[in-house]
Amino acid sequence: MDKISSMKRIFITLTLLFGIGVAAQTGKRGPHNGPVAVAGDYRIETIGCDEYLEIYLYDKFMGPLLNYGITGDVKFFKNDNAGIGAPIVLYGNDGFTAKFPEYYFSYYKVTVNIKDLTISARFNNECTIPN
Repeated sequence: MDKISSMKRIFITLTLLFGIGVAAQTGKRGPHNGPVAVAGDYRIETIGCDEYLEIYLYDKFMGPLLNYGITGDVKFFKNDNAGIGAPIVLYGNDGFTAKFPEYYFSYYKVTVNIKDLTISARFNNECTIPN
């Protein structure tokens, strides 16, 4: 085997391993024990059971993002309705909260504006207690 073929194999193997690691992080729980959804090059984690939903943003490597200058909202859906919106509010230096407009909903969609980019992710109605 020549040197170039060997380097290609190493590169492909590392690329596959790295991709599997990122996919595994997004299909499981985040650092706060909440579900994580992929939104473009970002990851969104949500947790909550009581009156407020907590939201955390990460880069594609699960590095936390500071919340300064970021805006957005959460829409809570029952069946096929238009959804009830709630703005996200800064929480600490890397999180957000949104007040549940009511407790009975099927799913919710988080939409976040980061610089000139808008990302969103859908989550099933799941009660998650933070770590």
